[in-house]
Amino acid sequence: AAVYKDLNDPMEGKFNKDDLDRNDFSEIYSHLKRTRICSLLKKQQEQVFPDDYLMWSHYANSHSGCCVELNITKQHNKGWDLLEVSYQDELPKVEGEITDRIRGILSVKTSLWENEHEVRAIKIYDENKFSTNSPFYHIKIKAIYFGCKVSKEKCDFYKKIISSIN
Repeated sequence: AAVYKDLNDPMEGKFNKDDLDRNDFSEIYSHLKRTRICSLLKKQQEQVFPDDYLMWSHYANSHSGCCVELNITKQHNKGWDLLEVSYQDELPKVEGEITDRIRGILSVKTSLWENEHEVRAIKIYDENKFSTNSPFYHIKIKAIYFGCKVSKEKCDFYKKIISSIN
């Protein structure tokens, strides 16, 4: 899982600053800096998986990468929240306790991205444990799909690696 500044959308971590004071900013940014985000695409019922060519172009190196279909496990994911992203053109307002504020900020993206159908696993780490705790969100791999531009040789090579560790 990544920190918000490592995600590809430059609007990540932005929020409506109306009615907030200096202490609010410092508390919010302190928590945002130690929050990990795992971005996932939620399969749509009508979708034949994985056939979203735009997603392949954006996130799988123009069809030369791979797509991992997965199941989320409960094992080792203590403290992680799973949030469906909502898409809107206004910056999110931050209200409530600090964890609610962070969830609110990280579960909103501009409507430009709504074709992603994103779900996010987020975990806010304790201040003194951020650098020592695992950044991994545990999943179980269901399938791996290779892009249409992956050569047969590379595909065979990856299959051998995957089979040997499975």
